[in-house]
Amino acid sequence: MHRLVVFGMCLAVSPVVAGPASDPPRFEAIAGDHEFSGRMMVRPWQPGALELMDVPKAQADAQIASARALVAQYRILEYIPQTDEYIVEVPKGMTENDLADVLMDTGNFQYAHPDWIVYPVICPDDPRLPSQWHHDADKMDSCAAWDFTVGDSSIGIGICVGAASGKLNSFVDPWSTNIRPAMIRSAAYASPSNFVMNFAIEFPLL
Repeated sequence: MHRLVVFGMCLAVSPVVAGPASDPPRFEAIAGDHEFSGRMMVRPWQPGALELMDVPKAQADAQIASARALVAQYRILEYIPQTDEYIVEVPKGMTENDLADVLMDTGNFQYAHPDWIVYPVICPDDPRLPSQWHHDADKMDSCAAWDFTVGDSSIGIGICVGAASGKLNSFVDPWSTNIRPAMIRSAAYASPSNFVMNFAIEFPLL
């Protein structure tokens, strides 16, 4: 008679305890594209948004007041009342991610993100840009220049246009409703010899 003998074996397995997972940073800079400036743009929750989340008014008021009190502990560089945003300086010894964690973990802020330094690295999305042939790469190559600067409103450029017999001989119309709001100043003078009206117009370099 054959007997089936089953041997049981118990294995003691020590559990593997993993270390705390490191969360990825909220924000990462890319050199030459968007970089940290040492400033943060933060906004407390707004009453209307908290109301939509069914937060009682007393609690909402307390959250907003707490957010403003916390922001006041940092150096406020600017307050934008139209959007209720604060531009605050990142304290020494902290990074933008550190400050964002401190603020956002309270639950009292709608957002806290870097006041990025950004760089223009592409051509404008103006659909009529291709028709402006002087911006082409084999001429002014404006797109490459815009990688360095897009202008300065404190610098003016002058454009001279002429009109003969009441008709402009330039593509710049000094009476255009698109041009006049941007005009710094203008002057006109007539040339009696050839009946040409000349205009000198100054625009901000933007």
